[in-house]
Amino acid sequence: MTSQALEHIDKATSYKNTGNDLLKEGKFKPASFQYKQGLMFVLEYMPKKEGSGDMTEMFSGRRAAAQATEEEKKAACSIAAQLKCNLSLARLKLQDWEGAIRFATETLELEPDNTKAFFRRGSAYLEKGSAAEARRDLEKVEKTDPTLVKALLQRLSKLEAKDSKDRDKLYKKMFAAN
Repeated sequence: MTSQALEHIDKATSYKNTGNDLLKEGKFKPASFQYKQGLMFVLEYMPKKEGSGDMTEMFSGRRAAAQATEEEKKAACSIAAQLKCNLSLARLKLQDWEGAIRFATETLELEPDNTKAFFRRGSAYLEKGSAAEARRDLEKVEKTDPTLVKALLQRLSKLEAKDSKDRDKLYKKMFAAN
């Protein structure tokens, strides 16, 4: 690895570890900050997302990334996925459902089979009351770890039943004879 790429990956890993310690202590905002700081060191190695207007676009294409090997870029993507997935968890703990969904989705863009990201995004969708999206993600988790999502799927079924009853009531009111 080039010394600069290795240094950036090490710094990102250090921020991730600090964030993890803060998360364990229940300090979710400071943990989020640490994860975002770590991302700043690896974003330049990420594949550029055209027209996204996000931080990835701002930092992509820098000289360090141009000099990095494919192995270094893979390592940077891996730590970025971990940071984003952990950010999703921190946002869940802060009850920031949209933030949790965003960072889990960004994780899945880097690692399409990341079970934790599906679980966290599904959990956020459930808390937000988006039953269809929650079911889609949680069923993917159920295939790999059914015990992990059992309680959430039960809550989801209750939400869907309530939604169905509410919809039935609405239709009855709409079509009731006056």
